[in-house]
Amino acid sequence: MSNSINYKNATFVCGTTSVSYALKQLQYPEIAVYGRSNVGKSSIINAITECKGLCRKSMKPGCTMQLNYFLIDDKLMIVDMPGYGFARRSKVEIGKSYNIARNYIANSTSLKALLLLIDIRRGCKENDIEMIKLLCEEGRRFVIVFTKGDKVCEEAREHARLNLESILKEHGLDEGIGEATIVTSSKKGKNISALRELISEVI
Repeated sequence: MSNSINYKNATFVCGTTSVSYALKQLQYPEIAVYGRSNVGKSSIINAITECKGLCRKSMKPGCTMQLNYFLIDDKLMIVDMPGYGFARRSKVEIGKSYNIARNYIANSTSLKALLLLIDIRRGCKENDIEMIKLLCEEGRRFVIVFTKGDKVCEEAREHARLNLESILKEHGLDEGIGEATIVTSSKKGKNISALRELISEVI
């Protein structure tokens, strides 16, 4: 199904802090990319679209402070959300970014699914669990995506998957969370095609 969408035909449309503005002006099905600061959101978007410079990457965590919209083949939007967790910004700015993301998750009627990114080297942290709980409470469809899979060996990848399962079970989140976990590598292209297939099926 992904063959019907040309993911290379991707353009940046706008950045906004207003969900209501996006709903009025950008009437496409949306796939959001979310996760901790510096988890690799920009790299995943660039890998999916095969456009290295489409989504700007930063060496400083927490630089994304708005919802950034990318139009894919005039068929869907990929939304780069502000990251959570550590950021080199003031507490006020961090709070604003969190509220923007939470408002989007709660109120966007165009959001079809969300890719929740977790750095496989760091594992699932407490604020990841908080976001998973929020997504479940809001009834949002999402898939957990491990990033930077090329940085660890197969044994470590398997350990990360099992550890995630254990943490989710501990918090009562092991059922009904949606798709299976996907281990990716933007650098090596690992399972990027699987993400495209998933996106195409959802929209």
